[in-house]
Amino acid sequence: MEQPLFLLISFALLITPVLFTRWRWFWIFCCALGIPMALAWAQNFCAVSRPENTGSPDAALGLAFLLVPTVALALGMFLRYLRWIVEVLMSEHKERRSAASSQARSR
Repeated sequence: MEQPLFLLISFALLITPVLFTRWRWFWIFCCALGIPMALAWAQNFCAVSRPENTGSPDAALGLAFLLVPTVALALGMFLRYLRWIVEVLMSEHKERRSAASSQARSR
């Protein structure tokens, strides 16, 4: 039962940043989730780098539970950046097209 919920949360972390239309909400969402994830990674790194840490069989599973949502959020942020680039290029193309058509009409 936990695996579908885990995948649903990861999918939501992937899709949600892409769907935001305002940059303010995008950054609020990403910081609200990204900062705790970064702190969890820092804590994990500190715990693993201790000399008395011998590791355990569950360490890889715990890393996967942290890695999958982190990658999903980072990929969602990257896809939102690509969406922004496409929107900028499309608006520039429309401006050039409208400028060219208005020049053609004035002749």
